[in-house]
Amino acid sequence: MKFGKNFEDLSIPEWKNYNLEYNELKSTIKTLNTEGLTNLKPLYKQFLDNFDVINLFIATKYEELNRKFGYHQSHYEVILKDTESDEIKSIKFDILSSNLIDLSLTLKNLSKFILIQKIAVKKIFKKFLKHYFDKEKAQNLITRLKLRLNKDERSFINFNLLELTTKLTNLINLVKQQNEDNSKGAINQESSSKIISKMNVSENLKFILTCHTKRNFNLKFLIPDDSNNFNEILLNFNIYMNFKSSSKSSRCSLIYLQNEDNLMGQPSFIFSEEGQTHSTIITHIEGIRKFSYCALPNNIIEVLLNYVNDADNSVLKGKLKDYFHSSPINSLIKLTIETILNCKLSPKIKVYFDSKNYYMVKDQDEQETKIDFLLDLRYNISTTTKSDHLYSLDFENQHDEDLDSFPHNVLTMYSSDPNLFELERNLVTEIDDNILKSKYSTSAINKLPKVVKKVIQNSNSINLFKNFDFYQYCLSCYFNVQPHDANNHYSNLLGLNLFKSFENTEIFNNELHLQQSLLKLHEDKKLKNQMSLTTLQDKSQKDKINEAVSHKNSKILFSEDKNFKKRPKFVKHDSIATLSSFNLSIFTDRLEDIDEIIENEDNESLKLFWKEDDYGYKTFDDSEDLKNPGNSTLNNFVNNLINLKYRMSSSVSDYQSVNSNSEDFDLMDYYYQFNKIISFFYLLLNFISLFISGIELGIIYSVLELNKDNKNRFVLWGNVWLFSILIIGLLISFITSILSINLIFKRVSTPPFWHYVFIFLGFALVMICSAFILISSFI
Repeated sequence: MKFGKNFEDLSIPEWKNYNLEYNELKSTIKTLNTEGLTNLKPLYKQFLDNFDVINLFIATKYEELNRKFGYHQSHYEVILKDTESDEIKSIKFDILSSNLIDLSLTLKNLSKFILIQKIAVKKIFKKFLKHYFDKEKAQNLITRLKLRLNKDERSFINFNLLELTTKLTNLINLVKQQNEDNSKGAINQESSSKIISKMNVSENLKFILTCHTKRNFNLKFLIPDDSNNFNEILLNFNIYMNFKSSSKSSRCSLIYLQNEDNLMGQPSFIFSEEGQTHSTIITHIEGIRKFSYCALPNNIIEVLLNYVNDADNSVLKGKLKDYFHSSPINSLIKLTIETILNCKLSPKIKVYFDSKNYYMVKDQDEQETKIDFLLDLRYNISTTTKSDHLYSLDFENQHDEDLDSFPHNVLTMYSSDPNLFELERNLVTEIDDNILKSKYSTSAINKLPKVVKKVIQNSNSINLFKNFDFYQYCLSCYFNVQPHDANNHYSNLLGLNLFKSFENTEIFNNELHLQQSLLKLHEDKKLKNQMSLTTLQDKSQKDKINEAVSHKNSKILFSEDKNFKKRPKFVKHDSIATLSSFNLSIFTDRLEDIDEIIENEDNESLKLFWKEDDYGYKTFDDSEDLKNPGNSTLNNFVNNLINLKYRMSSSVSDYQSVNSNSEDFDLMDYYYQFNKIISFFYLLLNFISLFISGIELGIIYSVLELNKDNKNRFVLWGNVWLFSILIIGLLISFITSILSINLIFKRVSTPPFWHYVFIFLGFALVMICSAFILISSFI
């Protein structure tokens, strides 16, 4: 499908007016070409005007997001300093977390917006260069426009949202940590062996070691090396898919070790992390174990590498002997070192990369998977075969001209789940005209946890790649070795157009739908949490007041204060009058009145009985009349119904906003429920009275029709059984009508006007029917 046709479908719906005017630019290019015009200044100006609109919108939106983040960050600090109860703090953190997720959704949309503008500009440049008759002029114009965009630090080409994304994800993680047990998510405690957990290396290196030695299967993905796409990946993994993650990114290096005569074999590795004194060595061995590993100081590993390169050097040999003789050595260290020496492994290729680690712990998914899934995201990847890098673990010279950049980022998913292997086995990856296409079995992917399926299916920012092997790619680059899988050859990988996947409108629409569902979920959660917060704050305030009053009373009891009786009584107002310290509506257009909150939980068929403004923000005095509206048995029954609802809802809500066994619940919610049930009863009773009266009118009408024939006259009052039924019916109809009138005055607030009309009109009809029936009975 042509890009111009689905460009609008790939746009953020509410921001379509700020898109690049792709179709208009294409029309201008077509006009220039068909009419043979050589003056390209109007087209140049049209491009610049489009760029200015896009840049201004992005800058404005970014500043808005920055201000919102600043507000939420300051509020987080305020909550930390609060002296309120842990329960109130927990609800406030929950509300703050929902607000931050709302903010992240907008940030993610902004990343998508920027990325789709980049693709649109690239497409229109390509179209102009292809169709304009003067190729030289077309190329000059495009070059000038690219220079203009690249020089402007605030242009959408250079705009980077990573700083705000990092701050936002860090704050969300901090908020989550306030309500979670941190020990549950520690990968070294959950998934690593005791040997790995005791190794003297960083958590990131332990994570990498766990992936390579403790997980049987893996799945590879290629990701476009674009800052906005990377920004979207971070938001997806950190927030929407709720993966656990390492605290920060780390700069790492990987050295491939291999025998000169067996370059195509399985390599060994040395992993190092910037700022760490120890590195890990993973050697490939024969047998069931497959790998041996250990952690050694960086200086000893450098001596080992140089000794492998020069085995006759007595100085290097002496240093190794001194270290191993003076340090404790276990069987794994011995096996690892012997493998390197006996197999004559030497460093061949070095890779530098930034690493970000994610993992889905057990029972995180709805299907309660019993197997962990670990994700290793590597970006800013560069390679080299220079000896200065191969035999050193330093990171000081990694930015020099010896490094070759890899144009993509790489994501690897590790697990011991056999379903992951089944998916990888059925996966087919093809590269056609620099376009990557992957096909997989639907039945295989359906067996995976739902969160894992979301990573694979509902994201156009990652691309499945079967049997991707970075080592074989490097062999084809530096040693001219044909990889086992032709797709790993550098000629195929370097020219890949991974942005083509962003033109998949189906995945794009699925992502938007998931975002809307997530937004609605957190909006509802915020509203419920705010009700709970208001209730708990009122209860806390009441406890403080009662404590203060109790303290005063005790002082009065012993001090014989003669003026005590003259003091004014304390008047407690309704909880709605007490506003929470967190104003939820500051960044949302959604109204937070009680009717809207409760409306979603009520029976839809009963909504016609209540008017929307039944309960505004009205303050009630906390007197006995309002606590117990009416003293009849029916009112007690209604109260029990309301309390039953509260008890049932307590098992659903995250926080107990209303306690049915206590008098300290939200009066406004109580009054609302009381009025609704009372209204239901008086309307129902009125329907019953009209129904019974209608039946009796039908009976009288039948008798009158029968009496038209004078030969067979039916005397109603002479048939006692039928007359008695009619009288009982009249009494029931009259009583139910009177009860409905009585109940309408039992409401706390004034009912809608049409309620009065309906009730009194029903009573009038019942009385008319009763009079007609009585008169007809004696005719």
